[in-house]
Amino acid sequence: MASDRGWLVPEPRRVQTPFSYPETDCRVLPVELAVVHFTMSPVSRSPHGSDELRIRRWLLGKGRESSTHFVALRDGSLFQGASVDSRTWHAGGSDWFGIRGINYRSIGLDLENVGPLARGTDRWVNGYGGTYRGPDPQYLGSHGHEPYRVAQMTSFLHIVSMLANRFPVLSDRERWVGHEEIRRGKGDPGHAFPWGALKEVLAGASPGSIDWDQYPGVIDA
Repeated sequence: MASDRGWLVPEPRRVQTPFSYPETDCRVLPVELAVVHFTMSPVSRSPHGSDELRIRRWLLGKGRESSTHFVALRDGSLFQGASVDSRTWHAGGSDWFGIRGINYRSIGLDLENVGPLARGTDRWVNGYGGTYRGPDPQYLGSHGHEPYRVAQMTSFLHIVSMLANRFPVLSDRERWVGHEEIRRGKGDPGHAFPWGALKEVLAGASPGSIDWDQYPGVIDA
């Protein structure tokens, strides 16, 4: 990478996406918003369920034409797909209080997670119709959601803190939204995501000091 400016993770964890608007693009606007997503990645057979190869391939543009700035894997690994001075393709077609062009004015953050789960007769089924093979779901009525992991959320919250320091507007909890809040039909990051923990960090708490027992959607696994 020619310059470290705008890159918040070490070199080995940088996977430059081809789907971005460089900072020289006239459409790039000052950051006003951070949007939280899940990747819809199935649980892999690795010890922590992470699928680093799948995430790398996505960030390299091999698959769907979308991108993000950061991805926190289940095992706590953190990848960055673009400089925070650039903009990624993570929230196209979204609307925030009547404001469109969200990609041009926001940071995208993803968490490796398969997302919502449907209750079958003898199993939980993921969005691809396959059997869910992860930890016990966060349960809400007839629907479930893969829980997030402590290591994953701790890495994610470190980036939250760094972004709030870099972009003062992001120190405001109201500037952090789920994809589901700005685009109809989206469900991420879902009911398992600990918005209270994000608020704690924005208020000055250390990401490593969060009492995860109060957030049932996050497990130590």
